[in-house]
Amino acid sequence: MCMLAILTTAATFVLVACGGGKQVELTEKEKNLYALGLSLADQMGPFKGQITPEELGPVKQGLLDIALESKPAVNLGEYLPRVGNLSEKMRQRHRKAYLAQAATEEGARRLPSGIVIQELRKGTGKQPAAKDSVLVRYKGTLRDGTVFEEYDQPTALNLMYSTFGFRKAIKEMREGGKARFVIPAGMGYKDKQAGTVPPNSLLIYEVELLKVEGKYVAPWKQEQATRSTEPE
Repeated sequence: MCMLAILTTAATFVLVACGGGKQVELTEKEKNLYALGLSLADQMGPFKGQITPEELGPVKQGLLDIALESKPAVNLGEYLPRVGNLSEKMRQRHRKAYLAQAATEEGARRLPSGIVIQELRKGTGKQPAAKDSVLVRYKGTLRDGTVFEEYDQPTALNLMYSTFGFRKAIKEMREGGKARFVIPAGMGYKDKQAGTVPPNSLLIYEVELLKVEGKYVAPWKQEQATRSTEPE
């Protein structure tokens, strides 16, 4: 979305033409200024990739006012606390757009809950229930492709200990099937940090359902059942 091009325009030159992607030849001094622009953009933190070219207009003006020591249009102390809320609103906007786009992919459908399921291979076996244990291969990623969980070997999974969204999505599958889930933040880890998963993150899974093993029974209950059937 030409973020760097607009930011570095504040330093009085354009580096990349928006839309065409044409690189402009830079002098050594301009390369130093470009590095300054990269440094400033890198400090945008959660706003990177979230902000639109239109929204960058006021951002550029703020950079210019500080860089040229002009009088700011707003009181920074008053408005800075609002910036965090602005970041979350932008992330929410992008999450909604991602879900909407995912729902248009071939073989995809959106459940009433908002979960998007894209069937990659049709299964013909049993469907799991919420309290079942299943044998699966799966990979979980964030929107940027970061892998936060992966099991490439058959792995037993107790669905009762999965996120609500994962449990709800896999119930739509049948044994032998393979699917991609896009789970809204509110049905994943919500506003909690979970390992490397940031709060309010969309969760994307590619799941292969190998076998439905039936209702999960805790090991201590299995042992109790075995003892009760042993002859005295």
